Amino acid sequence: MIGGNNVNNLSGFPATIDFTIIADATGMLSFDWSYETNDNSPAYDPLFFLHNGTEHGLSGNTGPKTQTGFFEFSVQIGDVFGFRQASVDSLFGSAQSTISNFSAPTPLPSLPIPEPGALAMLGIALAGFNFFRRHRNESK
Repeated sequence: MIGGNNVNNLSGFPATIDFTIIADATGMLSFDWSYETNDNSPAYDPLFFLHNGTEHGLSGNTGPKTQTGFFEFSVQIGDVFGFRQASVDSLFGSAQSTISNFSAPTPLPSLPIPEPGALAMLGIALAGFNFFRRHRNESK
């Protein structure tokens, strides 16, 4: 993701670029992240992890212009999570962020549900076996 790339013609207005996903399973997600800004400070182009609309800071505002880290977080099925590359002023250069080694919970495979007709046929077959078994026992 690239953000704060003088997108507003040096207007000084804030800007964000978001990438979000809906969790299709409950569990832990994890990823590595790397960040680099061309701005004067990382405080002007912060990187966030988003969870149901709440920002969780990844890049440090007072840290170096190049940063890396690991993040782990629990999500529930239906949660919206993702990433935000923000720019406070859209001035003086962009920030670039890369997410790697991403791992998210995966849904359990769905089991096929038998159709009612198949269950009825199975019941008829079992009743037939029972009838023939009784009939054979009575004739002995």
